[in-house]
Amino acid sequence: MDFETLAIIDILPTRKKDDLQNYFSKIPKDERDQVRMTSSDMWETYRSVSKQFFPNSKHVVDTFHLKAELSRKLQDVRIRVMKDNYVKKKKPEEIKAMSPQEQEEYEQKITNYYLLKKFKWMFYKRPDDKCFDPNNEKKYNKVFKRYLNYYEIYYMILDIDDELREAVALQECLYAFFRKNDLKTAAKALKELITNFHASQVKEINDFANTLANWKQEILNYFEPVQIGEEFIIDDDLNNAETELIKNFIAKNRQKKTRRMNSSVIENRNRIIQSIKCCANGYSNWSRFRNRVLYCLGMDTSFFLEPQPISRDRINDKGSRSKR
Repeated sequence: MDFETLAIIDILPTRKKDDLQNYFSKIPKDERDQVRMTSSDMWETYRSVSKQFFPNSKHVVDTFHLKAELSRKLQDVRIRVMKDNYVKKKKPEEIKAMSPQEQEEYEQKITNYYLLKKFKWMFYKRPDDKCFDPNNEKKYNKVFKRYLNYYEIYYMILDIDDELREAVALQECLYAFFRKNDLKTAAKALKELITNFHASQVKEINDFANTLANWKQEILNYFEPVQIGEEFIIDDDLNNAETELIKNFIAKNRQKKTRRMNSSVIENRNRIIQSIKCCANGYSNWSRFRNRVLYCLGMDTSFFLEPQPISRDRINDKGSRSKR
């Protein structure tokens, strides 16, 4: 993909190493040597191919995939805690036969399971989200038989299990790491983050520390700023003095914007490609599928069945003829 024009250059049938090597080997080496940064998810093949064919580039791990991986780990913790709180619902007479302590434990597990099952979407939200505003309107909850808002429910969930609370806290540490640090502070902050994940007593979260350590340099490369400057073309018919004057003015007044490298645009196009595939109920012919994707995502593709009128008069004429 051309990230300046957002035009799709090509798509490949697989992400196997042989296919990637075969494709990139056809690109001239001089052109590949000019690449300064590459971005991908945490697929080891992408890293090795990037080092092989783009030796002058810095490989960046897309933060979305890193956060998504930790989010899946957090969901594993939630499911494990939810299963620990599962009990088969008993009849009223069976509940009455229990001791007061057994009744309390039974009701607590029922409500814990309800919270973890019903409000699992809360784990995909940040604690500072608007829905967790403590001043939000409270609504009646039939299970608890009282008025609650999402802020109260969220902290009721965190009180269910210490490991669940720790997992949520470490997830917020990862988000804060990318939000608060820059190129100067990232290395030290990442080292502390890996230490915290290694020290965690939650097995699922502890494993994520190995992911951070394995992709440490690629994570730090994310903080390398990418400069985006406007391109100017100077007319050839100007004399040397005028050209030099314009160049000096541009050099002083050009505003260079910086951003961090990610694969968000590519992921957006991947979602559209999945929609194209879904609408056709799949494709059995790769060439036809490739042509369809390149046509649909092409920046110069017309979305009209006929050339559009260029003036309001022609639009009115077309409308009047249709009425006749």
